[in-house]
Amino acid sequence: MLAMWQGNYDESDFVYYLIGACLYEILQIYIPERTFDWWDILAILIGGLLYYGSAKAVTKIRAMLKTWTGKFLRLYLS
Repeated sequence: MLAMWQGNYDESDFVYYLIGACLYEILQIYIPERTFDWWDILAILIGGLLYYGSAKAVTKIRAMLKTWTGKFLRLYLS
């Protein structure tokens, strides 16, 4: 969340993370003493959707705060 607030959020990195996490879960079929579970993939995708939604919300909030702060400063410093 801090990276999103600071503007270090990149959608392509996010997509690569989701693909990598799902591939790792699928590869667990072939890794000894690891277990594959479809529910884990579903949890990764739901978590990804929540992260994506919160990233978009933070981006909009930052833009609104920047606009409001600029208007406030122009109004009271003029």
